[in-house]
Amino acid sequence: MLECNTCKGRYAPLLPDGTRYFHACPPLTRVAVTRADEPIVVDLSAVLPTDRVTVLRAGVLVTVPVVALQAGDERQGDIQVERPDKRDENIVNRPDDRRHGQPKLEGTGTREI
Repeated sequence: MLECNTCKGRYAPLLPDGTRYFHACPPLTRVAVTRADEPIVVDLSAVLPTDRVTVLRAGVLVTVPVVALQAGDERQGDIQVERPDKRDENIVNRPDDRRHGQPKLEGTGTREI
């Protein structure tokens, strides 16, 4: 197993059927929250239980504390942003590119776990 140093994703580079797996870091999710009565946007990993978020619940927009989220709530205002130093092991397949046959982006590498 490998762990991506950038996103901390864990994966086997070779699947059970012998197929190679090419990891690519997912984008970061940024969440619109209200914290201390101030609207801000934070990384998903930085959302606090006391933050308030707007969700679509049973077809109605409501603002609730994160601790009161229910299954089926759809957060509103989330955005996806490219992860800095992302890794993309998919192979460059353009003969005119000097990186032909190499991974698209190395990111910060991997480590064996």
